[in-house]
Amino acid sequence: MRTIVEIEAAARKRLAPAHYDFYAGGADAEETLRANEEAFRRRVLVPRVLRGVSERDLSVQLAGSPLSMPVLVSPTAFHRLAHPEGEVATARAVARAGTVLVVSMGATTAIEDIAAAARAAWTENAAEEDAAARAAAKGEAAAREAAAGEAAVRIAADGEAARGEAAMRAAAKGEAAAREAAAGDGQAARGEAAAREAAAGDGQAAKGEAAARDAAAGGGTAGEAAAGGVTAGAVAVSEGVAAGAPALWFQLYPQPDRGFTEAVLRRVERAGVAALVVTVDSAVYGQRERDHRNGFHDLPPHLAVENMRDHTGRVRDIAMPAALSWADVEWLRAATTLPIFLKGILHPADARRAVRAGVSGLVVSNHGGRQLDSAISTVDALPAVASAVDGAIPLILDGGVRCGTDVVKALALGASAVGIGRPVLWGLAAAGSEGVTEVLERLRSEVDRALALCGAVNPAGLTADLVR
Repeated sequence: MRTIVEIEAAARKRLAPAHYDFYAGGADAEETLRANEEAFRRRVLVPRVLRGVSERDLSVQLAGSPLSMPVLVSPTAFHRLAHPEGEVATARAVARAGTVLVVSMGATTAIEDIAAAARAAWTENAAEEDAAARAAAKGEAAAREAAAGEAAVRIAADGEAARGEAAMRAAAKGEAAAREAAAGDGQAARGEAAAREAAAGDGQAAKGEAAARDAAAGGGTAGEAAAGGVTAGAVAVSEGVAAGAPALWFQLYPQPDRGFTEAVLRRVERAGVAALVVTVDSAVYGQRERDHRNGFHDLPPHLAVENMRDHTGRVRDIAMPAALSWADVEWLRAATTLPIFLKGILHPADARRAVRAGVSGLVVSNHGGRQLDSAISTVDALPAVASAVDGAIPLILDGGVRCGTDVVKALALGASAVGIGRPVLWGLAAAGSEGVTEVLERLRSEVDRALALCGAVNPAGLTADLVR
């Protein structure tokens, strides 16, 4: 399995230079872009040992959405620049991984198509897991039946041995009685009694043999019943899984036209989105020097920002409303029942205000270093934000995560999960949906290994004393 660095190198070879720079670049001198990764490198882990970590569980839950690991996919725009299937390919991979995809408002595929692709991949994956569970259940049942058969053979053998011993004892008694009878007529009665005992011995042996046969039959029936029980359990698990759905969230830039924003809300609700991630750090556009040098200011003619289509079919531009305020957050909470995460929180005072505003969670993010250059790195901002919310709402760290130890450091410092953006784009550009899967499964393996080596069995077991 390739490293994230190797996957990025493969992606760069496939991408047009302007498109690679659009994904890879940051604002102005890109100081914050670099700082996001460098801040992780400055920190070291101080692991615990002898903690009994043989059974580990990476899963977490955020706002009612289950994640198979504490890594979700952050919103990134224009996936069809990276691969013809774009967000559809990404959605398939994320659904198979069992984690959350946050769909960007700037997606080049409509939310309805992304949701359909995610559901199809999730259903297919659930069916494969169900088939594997059924196969495992049959294997266990066969093993139990084989064990029951061996037990029956042993019981039958024991019965045969008991009958042989009884017959030998009876014969010995018969011979003794015969000798006594020959010694005198007065001993005849004793010989008859011995004969009756011999007959009784044969009867007991026959009963033992019958009991052995019954035991063998009973063992087979128990094995079949146990197999049926496991199969029924597997079916129950499958039905429970089938009742769920892949976890899709939607990233929203609130638009000055509230009517259009509300139409987008209704649209994503119908598509089955489970939460909103509202970007609040973009009052104006950041200065992206690479895009200016490359003259990259719009999508190619065959692509469009599909989630910005209005009821007439016109694709609107995404506006960055400088007037956005806490009043808009209040309006959004009234406009939808979906959980709301605010993305772009770095200051602890804003975190405390968000808790009072009743939002469901925060994303500690500096927009991947693409908005305000010289802004604090995300992992540097995390401890103060975590202290400010004091566990009242979950925190997602977004920015600079490139490996499993980065994930573990963020979790130890107060994050409930992390988001990854650029690595997913590199996987998509390098190998489509399979490339995204490669990135996610690599991170899963790295997180699991780092978790064990730090002496924890789940994300909740990671504490701040593990990081310096």
